[in-house]
Amino acid sequence: MKATSPAFSFYPKDWLSDAHVRAMTLEEKGAYIDLLCLSWLEDGLPNNPSVLTRLLGTSEKRFNLLWSALSSRFQNDDGLLRQKRLHEEKLKQIAHREKQRENGSKGGRPRKDKTLENPSLSTGKPKKSFPSPSPSPSPLVSCTTYTPGTDVPVAPGLTVMELAESWNTEIARPFKLPAVTIPLSASRHRKAQLRITEHPDPDWWGEVLYEIEQSAFLRGDNHGTRNGSKPWRATFDWLVSNDTNAQKIHEQHYRIQR
Repeated sequence: MKATSPAFSFYPKDWLSDAHVRAMTLEEKGAYIDLLCLSWLEDGLPNNPSVLTRLLGTSEKRFNLLWSALSSRFQNDDGLLRQKRLHEEKLKQIAHREKQRENGSKGGRPRKDKTLENPSLSTGKPKKSFPSPSPSPSPLVSCTTYTPGTDVPVAPGLTVMELAESWNTEIARPFKLPAVTIPLSASRHRKAQLRITEHPDPDWWGEVLYEIEQSAFLRGDNHGTRNGSKPWRATFDWLVSNDTNAQKIHEQHYRIQR
């Protein structure tokens, strides 16, 4: 069961405040980062000091010194060494991705009855607020960074790759909007990462995609263009280009557009 995602969530503040990590030398921290990334990509580390020594590119003597500080951060799980929280994060990502695939095979994200969640659409009552995102948004980082110790939580929030895949499967293909090329360019990835940092709740983005489905203007189905030009339509780049476009979609600003 190897990781299908190239990234995992990480809290810089927790890393810097973790007592175990603060007690490590710079060399030990570097070795810890490498081992965590290898564990993420390979679903665990071989429980073999000789192999770990070669993976770290160090001598047996140096490895023994490093391992005396790092061994407590990993647990033996069916013959493999795993960092507990990192492994739990992978299982959550796999479960979330599997749910997305199931929704895709059924034609996309299940439709929601908006009048049940938002009585103001039918009764004029105050709009029901969506669940608040977690108080500590977790910026996404590449696997060249690391996760804190086993006592520090790792957030299971939406990843940039998942957002891009959802755009392609739930918006671009069904409504013939421009798909986004995966893997994303560095610029696209950076902008999407900023938007997810602002709104880390996956359900919030589910509502955004739903609103795009409901908006003829965003889908490019409006017929009021001039000189026979093609109507404007939303793109992934437009969605993540700033901190207002997705917010306005979520607030249903584009439902009235024709």
